[in-house]
Amino acid sequence: MKKPYAKASAAKRQPLAAVTAQVVSGTNFS
Repeated sequence: MKKPYAKASAAKRQPLAAVTAQVVSGTNFS
C-alpha cells in the first residue's frame, strides 16, 4: 500500500495526524 501520492499526503498530514492522535487518545482512552 505504498504509493507516491500516499507518501506525500502522509507527510503533509503529519502535523494534523499528531493533533488528531492526541484528541482521539484523550477522548477514547482517557
